[in-house]
Amino acid sequence: MDKIFAQFLNDIKKTKDLKECYKVIDKYCAENTDFEEKDLNLFKYKNIFIRTGKSINMEYNSQIIESLKKFNLSCAPEFIESIKLNDEDMILLTRVDGIENDDFEYYMPISDTITKENKQKLAKDFETLAKKDLYNPVMVDSAREWFVIPKTKTIYIDKWNNLQIFQSQDEINEKRKALYELCELD
Repeated sequence: MDKIFAQFLNDIKKTKDLKECYKVIDKYCAENTDFEEKDLNLFKYKNIFIRTGKSINMEYNSQIIESLKKFNLSCAPEFIESIKLNDEDMILLTRVDGIENDDFEYYMPISDTITKENKQKLAKDFETLAKKDLYNPVMVDSAREWFVIPKTKTIYIDKWNNLQIFQSQDEINEKRKALYELCELD
């Protein structure tokens, strides 16, 4: 973590609510080109994403992303920290390697920008989760919500709050088959 981001974190942790937090974020976005607003509640600093919102909506997502850290998935964000500003407001910090100066691109199945090796990484991520009877429907049901990290050409999945539990080996086999078809793997 560099000095600028360390100072940013220090300043954020002093805020009492999202209103104060947004003032700090706006200041950093205005003063440093590495900070950028991506959406109403999403900001980026180099390869770190800063999500802001209500605890009721973010706590579960934060817990899921933190629990994914132990799986070392290539397609998931890395949990850094969650910060509760008060009982209602929260910030979630995640890292995505290879995205420092780029944005995500939507995955296009007709594109040859994703190598077979990177598709196999996604399949490996599926198998890692399946060993624990877990899967992400976004991973296996459709490639519409997949993204590509331009620098590394890896598949990235941003939504993890709907992690599911497999009910049977047949379901694992069915979802595996669906993923392999999406990735055009044998």
